[in-house]
Amino acid sequence: MDGRSEMKGVESALTGSGEKNMVRPREGEDVETGRPVVGGGQPWGLVSPESLEAVCKERNMEGLAKLGELEVPLATSAAEGIDPSTVGERQEGFGENVLHRAPGTTYLQLVAQQLKDPMLMLLIAAATVSTVLGAALPEEREEAAYIDGIAIWFAVLVVVGVGAGNDYHKELQFRKLNAAKDILQTKVVRGGQQLVVESPGLVVGDIVILETGDKIPADGIIVPPYRMLSIDESALTGESDAVHKSAEEPFIISGSQVVEGEGRMMVLAVGARTEWGRLLALTGGETDSTPLQEKLTGVAALVAKVGLSVAVACFIVLFIFLCVEIGAFPTSGAQWMEVLDFFLYAVTIVVVAVPEGLPLAVTISLAYSMRKMMADNNFVRHLAACETMGGATCICTDKTGTLTENRMTVVEAWLGGGHLRRAPTTADMPTDEVFNSLTVGIATNSTAFLVEEGGEVEMVGNRTECALLLMLRGWGVGYQPLREAAEVAAVATFSSDRKRASVLLKDGSSPAYTLHTKGAAEIVLRRCSGALLKGGTFEQLSPPTSSGDDGAQQGAGTRAELEALITTMASCGLRTLAIAKRTVGAEEAEACVKSGSIGALEDGLTLVALLGIKDPVRAGVPDTVDICRDAGIAVKMVTGDNLHTAKHIARECRLLRDDDALCLDGPTFRAMTDEQLLPLLPRLEVLARSQPADKHRLVSLLRQQGEVVAVTGDGTNDAPALKEADVGLAMGICGTDVAKEASDIVILDDNFGSIIKAVQWGRCIFGNIRKFLQFQLTVNLVALTVAFAAAVTGRGIPLTVLQLLWVNLIMDSLAALALATENPTSDLLRQRPHGRRESLLTPYMKYHILVQMLYQLAWMMFFLYGLSAVSSNPAYQPPCRISCGQWVPDTECVVEVATKDEEAGLEGCTAALGLNVAHHNERVEEAALLGRNSFLFNTFIFMQLFNEINSRKLGDQLNIFDGIWRNPVFLSVIAITLAFQVIIIQTPVSSVFHVQPQTWQEWLIAVGIGAGSTIACLLSKLLLRLMLRFGCCSSCFPDKRAHVTRPSADGGTPAGGEETSSMKDAHNAGENGEEEYAKGEDSLRLHVQIA
Repeated sequence: MDGRSEMKGVESALTGSGEKNMVRPREGEDVETGRPVVGGGQPWGLVSPESLEAVCKERNMEGLAKLGELEVPLATSAAEGIDPSTVGERQEGFGENVLHRAPGTTYLQLVAQQLKDPMLMLLIAAATVSTVLGAALPEEREEAAYIDGIAIWFAVLVVVGVGAGNDYHKELQFRKLNAAKDILQTKVVRGGQQLVVESPGLVVGDIVILETGDKIPADGIIVPPYRMLSIDESALTGESDAVHKSAEEPFIISGSQVVEGEGRMMVLAVGARTEWGRLLALTGGETDSTPLQEKLTGVAALVAKVGLSVAVACFIVLFIFLCVEIGAFPTSGAQWMEVLDFFLYAVTIVVVAVPEGLPLAVTISLAYSMRKMMADNNFVRHLAACETMGGATCICTDKTGTLTENRMTVVEAWLGGGHLRRAPTTADMPTDEVFNSLTVGIATNSTAFLVEEGGEVEMVGNRTECALLLMLRGWGVGYQPLREAAEVAAVATFSSDRKRASVLLKDGSSPAYTLHTKGAAEIVLRRCSGALLKGGTFEQLSPPTSSGDDGAQQGAGTRAELEALITTMASCGLRTLAIAKRTVGAEEAEACVKSGSIGALEDGLTLVALLGIKDPVRAGVPDTVDICRDAGIAVKMVTGDNLHTAKHIARECRLLRDDDALCLDGPTFRAMTDEQLLPLLPRLEVLARSQPADKHRLVSLLRQQGEVVAVTGDGTNDAPALKEADVGLAMGICGTDVAKEASDIVILDDNFGSIIKAVQWGRCIFGNIRKFLQFQLTVNLVALTVAFAAAVTGRGIPLTVLQLLWVNLIMDSLAALALATENPTSDLLRQRPHGRRESLLTPYMKYHILVQMLYQLAWMMFFLYGLSAVSSNPAYQPPCRISCGQWVPDTECVVEVATKDEEAGLEGCTAALGLNVAHHNERVEEAALLGRNSFLFNTFIFMQLFNEINSRKLGDQLNIFDGIWRNPVFLSVIAITLAFQVIIIQTPVSSVFHVQPQTWQEWLIAVGIGAGSTIACLLSKLLLRLMLRFGCCSSCFPDKRAHVTRPSADGGTPAGGEETSSMKDAHNAGENGEEEYAKGEDSLRLHVQIA
């Protein structure tokens, strides 16, 4: 029912405008509480925010009546809205419309979460015991053994602090995402002008214009006029049925959505005082794990089990070696301190082995990519969509606004019986009746409006309606006065199913009504029984001979000419629109209004005009479609436009390039069974005159065939398809709030080019995670192998606890930051999409890990077993053959220097030098191990640094440095790691890390060996390329480049690509499906059109 027809009832029931029911507030007091209120110097100071909130919260009609006529105390009106100059004062008095979510996790809370890791807790406990014993035992205190425990504590805090810092950065990114989700573009009336403001700018008293698909931005009540307004409140109440709003049910709550009709709302509560605001204040900002995170968590658990096994084995072996060395079970404090060191070492191995950086890398990559994608006009609403978009194999896209500019202009017309190949002017009007019918029908049968600022005209609302309003503007006709003068009885809004919209107006001078209808030309023409021709004369049209729902109708005479004209316009890529009207008797009109549907009146119309509207193809779309094809992604156009229009635009976009590409219209598509459609889907390029249910069905069928489907949508009815798709893409400009809520990503500029950027970022995320996985698994396997080999062969502990913690920091937090922030490259769009169940570890990655592992282990084993045999530096030599009792690092044995006699006996040596002979062997061995392990540790770090660079490029790409200077994060991580490594080795901190300063020659050798890993990487890739060129191992290393080919007209494969088996299957299925389809053609009367 139209709100105007309930005007008197609304005024009395809602605002208490009747004198008997009017409750006037006393000045400066709230009418319900009697307490003084804020802003008492302003009219709205007579009503408190608390009383308005209470009325909306309880939906209290009695309380609403007590508040009186709200237009007065809130200084607003349904027609004019508020005074724009009062916005600031209203925000001060009633609050801002900002939603406050539950507080996010603080940095200290994230630190506490990191410390809950069982292995870190064990490490901290053991470090504490080590510190206490080191300080308590005299022999350990003399050697400052307690420093090790303190240093481990400090290292753990650094690891925890960096990890918590990364998590906190992620938390901030997601808070920004949630804040952006809360911002809605809202149409309001202020100072008599219709404006678009962001929802945080709404204030109490604002008049909000509501249309189908809008999300309610605040709490309030409906005010006239409103037309068949139904609200979906299921998000808050759980009730699935839409609620029809009327004088008896006037309350509208934030967070709900308009599913039908249109109207206006007076805002009564904003921000935290709204229903949605209260709900958000109670809910946290928890983020669900994405599929890739869950998959990587499984990988991390598997690696952790291996690490735990190695750690236990190392502890047992080291303990056994200690017992053998001392010839008994440990008894002294010093011996138990050594056992404690073994335990610390084992726990540290587990800490290093657990690749907690894997899920962290996903989080960092997602947070980084989301911010970058926003700059590329992709607003990510659900994290998993980032990953999934990288595997998209099919994109079902709308035409209008996505492939085209959505910049509508009337360029052709049929008017008064004549065809104009230009936009009509007032001089072309045959009579005043035609002129009036056009102007009134266009102005009133529309919710769009134009905003003029600084000589620029901004279009708000449906772009087709805006094109018509611009045509009126060119004629010098203002649409707003026509709307204000019209007495609207009822409306039938446009929908994808109906393809038309109507408005029923009460004639002021007579009891009759006039119905104005506009919509898709062939749909409206089918409902027309006559047309206004030259001179405004009415001519009867012959009835249509076909009763199909949509499609062009066949007839004779003028109808056939009009149908041919519609086809001609559509074949030129024009959107065809018909304007029609009908005079309706009072009794019939009022009966339809009372029943709530005026669809029965949309027959027997009189055609007033046909309009051809041009919407040019976006620049760059054809090239982007070619890029999709090269990337292995099929693009299918799904549009509500005429089939001829759709095919023309598809050719312009280069979607239709082959003679056997298939184009279907909605009726044909709906008439076919799933069994008939499935084999035809690989060839289907265009689905025209489609309904939302058709799009949903198409997406479902494509997913059944194993496709990863991304689908675009802008209307309320597109929500099911957006949810059904693997990735739902809503249009940010022309999309409704309902569509955006159902989507995973919002395309802010409605541009198809932005969609392919989302694909590129999705593939980049997946690739970055693979890079990090490749790097981390190499470090893990090498570190675990070295630790185990050294333990079982009695070589002690080559990498100490602190050194391993530093390695853990490099390979987890820092490497995740470096590799997860790599930017996408154009090469990503020349690869085929990764499959749903494709392994994270590709054959190329396994090959790279194996090569790097062998290279690094060769050097590490050499340091453990062969270094002393070839090095002339005494630091790497075994103990002196003569126990002289004293040893000076980096020099020769003092006895040999003093006596030059290697055969001197112990007594002679002791007598000659007076040294402690008994302590000599232990000191020399410790110093030799210190020198060897220092060089081993430094070289190991440099091999990881260079392997981090190697991991930047997956597959057989040779130029691993490509784009490195464009990634400041990666360069910063490498620089920071290198700087800290120099500090650890060359400063007094070295004693804490159990290393000694290195000579410049040793630094050069370490860097050279590290760089050798890059040389090994390049040589291995060249070898692999050579092997693949000669056909060796080709089955183990599939080509990742996309091979997207189409069968030619004669059924062969075009030059330039090899047809894969899956493509052959799809092609054969298409041929078989066409035969089945042809067999049933007569019975189904299906007309498949081949582009």
